Amino acid sequence: MVDILTTGRERASGTNIGALRTGAASGAIAFVILALPSAALAQNECGAAPVGGGTVTCDSGGNPYQNGVTYFEPVDDLTIVLEDGVVIDTSDRENAGLVAVGRGDTAITVLGGTNTSITTSAQGAFGVLGVTTSGELRLTLDSITVTGPLVAGIVALSDSGKITVNVNTIAMSGDDADGISAFSNFNDVSISAGTISTTGAGGAGIAAQSDGGDITINAETITTAGGLSDPFGTSAYGIMGI
Repeated sequence: MVDILTTGRERASGTNIGALRTGAASGAIAFVILALPSAALAQNECGAAPVGGGTVTCDSGGNPYQNGVTYFEPVDDLTIVLEDGVVIDTSDRENAGLVAVGRGDTAITVLGGTNTSITTSAQGAFGVLGVTTSGELRLTLDSITVTGPLVAGIVALSDSGKITVNVNTIAMSGDDADGISAFSNFNDVSISAGTISTTGAGGAGIAAQSDGGDITINAETITTAGGLSDPFGTSAYGIMGI
């Protein structure tokens, strides 16, 4: 059961959706390198990725993680745990909140579903950005708040890996601000969400695409509000699946 409230006409495509779809088709890794903000990102903020695969843990002692949390191309499967009370807040910088990028068959898992928050505000910023090539991508988050134009709460990309996204709340503010954008070329995409709200022209609640897999979306409430932002009638939409 999904409650969707949309102010303005629903749209079929938009700036963010087109850019992300192009990135998934041409290779998620190449896309993410181009998409990351120009500001220097934190690297291995919660400890080095274990050789042979394993877990890194971010605790509340690092709050408010002003540089974000970034793990770029770990050699083996990686799980990033955000402990209870962790706050990631890059609002005064251009960094994304959390970035995890795997190469090859590396699987990426983020576990931050209990009393954690991610906040960022910058043009083109991501609250959470997860990318794999063929490895599975699993993102579990609690609260995400993003402010600014051309932003996204959660972006999940994979060429051929399965994508699973679970989130409690996402609040977006700004034109062309998308709550969740998830794209896999050849595997399933599954999204579960509590409350998603977007404010601004062209705002999207959830956008999902898979050329060779199933798309499953479960959400409690999606609210989008935004007037027309261009002569072609770009407006707001709740869910878009392809």
